[in-house]
Amino acid sequence: TIRAEWPQLDYCFREDMRETALHEAAFLNRPAMVRLLLEADGKDFINVAGPEFTAVPLALAAMVGSIAIVEILLAAGADVNARNADYAGETALDYAVKCDRLDIASKLLAAGADPDIPTWAWM
Repeated sequence: TIRAEWPQLDYCFREDMRETALHEAAFLNRPAMVRLLLEADGKDFINVAGPEFTAVPLALAAMVGSIAIVEILLAAGADVNARNADYAGETALDYAVKCDRLDIASKLLAAGADPDIPTWAWM
């Protein structure tokens, strides 16, 4: 297994970093690591917003402009409309638009992203 080959790989929630390795790999634009983590038990965290970033991995990938990671996460079953845990409850589509990542916004819309989801700040 992945864990046996790389025992130092901690893909579970880490209290010291306040996020998962999947969040970190998405934020740092590491597609190969995202794939490895998803092959392990990382799918358990695919739609989880961590308390440090407060964002789901898909939103982090959209924010940093990694279309490769967006595609990997969507193929692995990421919820295209998952909300972040911050005060606004934004989605990956919100991040893509705010960060001027129109290629990613198009990809998310094609995958079924709902452009009409209101943020919590406006509800």
